[in-house]
Amino acid sequence: MSPGKRRLFRVVILAVIGLVGVVGAEAILRRQQTSIAQSNRMAPGMVKYDPELGWRLVPNWSGAHSHRDFAVQYSINAQGLRADTPAPPRNSGRKLTLALGDSYTFGFGVNDDETYVHRLNAAAAGGFDYVNGGVPGYSPDQEAVFLAKDLWALAPQRVLLLVYLGNDLLDIMRDVPLQLRTPKPRFEAVGDDLFLRNVPVPKSSEARVEPWWPVVLGADASAWSWRTRLELRYELFRVLSPPFPPERDYRPELASRFASALSLFERIAKGVAGDAARRKAEFIVIPIASAAYFHSPRSPSAQYQDFFCEQIVQRLRTTGISVIHLPALMLERYRSDPGRWFFPHEGHLNPEGHKVVAEILARELSVPISRG
Repeated sequence: MSPGKRRLFRVVILAVIGLVGVVGAEAILRRQQTSIAQSNRMAPGMVKYDPELGWRLVPNWSGAHSHRDFAVQYSINAQGLRADTPAPPRNSGRKLTLALGDSYTFGFGVNDDETYVHRLNAAAAGGFDYVNGGVPGYSPDQEAVFLAKDLWALAPQRVLLLVYLGNDLLDIMRDVPLQLRTPKPRFEAVGDDLFLRNVPVPKSSEARVEPWWPVVLGADASAWSWRTRLELRYELFRVLSPPFPPERDYRPELASRFASALSLFERIAKGVAGDAARRKAEFIVIPIASAAYFHSPRSPSAQYQDFFCEQIVQRLRTTGISVIHLPALMLERYRSDPGRWFFPHEGHLNPEGHKVVAEILARELSVPISRG
């Protein structure tokens, strides 16, 4: 074999070895992701069908939830709410704050005494008692219905609406949440009025769980950057996260894509704010972001969460609805003192994350919020 052919042979062998290594690493990472997904186990019976809400928590239920990242216990009280603190006495002389939200507020992955609502109660923040009205999977339309149907009966003097930027504004436009198979109600704006649709809520749906990226980035994958396509397709590329080239800016095109969702959310928030005002209760909207917002600020996920957050803050403050910009406050703290606030595989806030949220909200809620 001539020296030239020998060199070519070596190059080919090295290329084959490298390719086998890459394929093998990708296969290992995919098996790891499958193993992590299969590690998610929860005791049955936590939720039941509801014709107006889609689903609700089962009163007096308790059970375990385990995952690669945690092993915890959940308790539901007689009112069908997370029992992370004892129900406040009716004549305690203290004002009541109701926290509405999804699994971030409910506290997926943390024990009853680790949620941010429990910690706010323990700190007696602002002289209020706090009640956890979070229900896994809920979006703001369901939370508004839940408040009107059940929770105003608790006579809260203050209502916090925690808006998860990851999917809440995607789901309010849908009869079935993006990443669930369970139908839900939704609001439709007709003129100056909101009408509740998809009620009674069907008990089941043929809809499939859908990924977020075609909804957010557009159905035409060829318009996505090649970096985005590689990260969404290959676990190895996502894990390596090369710094170059930088991710493209998707935010300019989001304004037209989500104009209807933002307008609908604003209408829902105004409706709750008006109801709260008639009841002489304070109403505050609080956006909350996922780990990507802090760890990968240039990622498509972080970009659309940042877009939604800024739009929510700007629109609601213009209408006079109080807003606490929680992502900005958390980011300020993260930059000065980075911490591990999210479960690395499951994604929800971990106990330390709930502690950080509670500390920030305790400070922000220690005086009456009146922001225009």
